[in-house]
Amino acid sequence: MESVTIVEVNPILFLREFISAVENGYYIENTNAGHISENVLKEITLYKNEDKVFDPIPLGELTVGEYNTQLFLNQVCHAVAVGAKFDLDTLVWDTLGTKIVKGVMYLKPEYNKEQLSELSWEDFKEVVKPVVGTGRDRNLLLSRYLAATGQLQ
Repeated sequence: MESVTIVEVNPILFLREFISAVENGYYIENTNAGHISENVLKEITLYKNEDKVFDPIPLGELTVGEYNTQLFLNQVCHAVAVGAKFDLDTLVWDTLGTKIVKGVMYLKPEYNKEQLSELSWEDFKEVVKPVVGTGRDRNLLLSRYLAATGQLQ
C-alpha cells in the first residue's frame, strides 16, 4: 500500500504537510504507523486510499479543537477530505495539549477553473447547477461555483 510519512518538529509545518498529504488522497489508517508519535518530534504515516468515504460536514466556518492529538488529526483529516480549508495562522498547539485550528468548510470541487472554462455552455450549466443553481451569466456562475468550492482567490 502506498504511504507517506510526515516527520516534523514545528507543529505548523507538520499540519501543513499533513493537510497537503490528505488533499492528495493519503489518509489516517487504524494501524500502529497510522497513530501519531509525538514528543518534540511529530511523526505519522498516512496511506493512499482512493476508496475511503467520509461523511459530509455542514458548510461554513469550522473549528477543530481537541486535547488528544490522534483525535485532532482524525478530525482534520476528515474535514480536509470533504473540502475544508484551514487557516494555519489560527493553529494553537501548546505544551498543555490543546490543539485548535479554524477554517471554512466548502463543497469539495469536482472541477477547477480551467476545466470549467473548457466546457460547452450546456455542459457548464449542468455541472454548476447542483452547486449554485441556474443563470444566464457564465462569469457570474463561474465565480459563484469557485467561491462555493473554496477556489476563488
